[in-house]
Amino acid sequence: MSLRRKQPFPWQAKDLSIKVNLTAYLNVCPTEDYYMLAETRGGWIGQHRQRLTRQLAVIHRVSGIAFKEFSRLADISHENIAHPIALYVSTDSSSIVYEFVDLDVHEILPLNLPEIAVVMTQITSAVHFLLKQSILFRIHSIRVSYRGVVKIVLDWDFEPLLAEEIQEANGAYIAAYLDEFMEVAGRTLLGWTRSAISFRASLQDGLIPELEHPFLLPNGNKMRLHEQAMFAMRKTMLQQAPQEAL
Repeated sequence: MSLRRKQPFPWQAKDLSIKVNLTAYLNVCPTEDYYMLAETRGGWIGQHRQRLTRQLAVIHRVSGIAFKEFSRLADISHENIAHPIALYVSTDSSSIVYEFVDLDVHEILPLNLPEIAVVMTQITSAVHFLLKQSILFRIHSIRVSYRGVVKIVLDWDFEPLLAEEIQEANGAYIAAYLDEFMEVAGRTLLGWTRSAISFRASLQDGLIPELEHPFLLPNGNKMRLHEQAMFAMRKTMLQQAPQEAL
């Protein structure tokens, strides 16, 4: 039986790097607005039923998210964070809908050192933004758009807290996560530069380096990642195409 749509409750994000309008739908299932294209870890990718919008989104089922916490999501507006779009709440489940980003960053590996620096610059910017918001968070994945924009996807099942000692432990966890990514991304390198070694040393000490760190490239050319992303997407299309179509 189709659920009756009630008036949504909008939240307006602060005017940060991008503006986000969040909407909560009560007694509504996300399948009323989106139809499934593919399954993902913990959810699915959907296309909006209003075809003129041409909107793709990730629909992720969450457990026990409250409107109080949802309202705080309005503060998460940053170019390098996959932004939440809506929350759907029904009697038996809750789902958050967030921005779809084309590729997992591992799909564009291997990267050279300047490309790794471009990736880490964008991730570090997002992490510092979240830490300044005093939100405890975990990273679900790191994605990259075909334009070369890197975005972290948050773990929406992880409850945000404000305790200072927990914030410090969370920062160390994020630092370890980022150092592990750099290790994987740099496996084909012949070696690391001094600035890269310094950057990783900070991460290994449980610290998030500042954006002014010499390894980072604030004005790094995202076109480098754009080319890698487009190549990865073309490669995937070729692998999935029927042999007779080639």
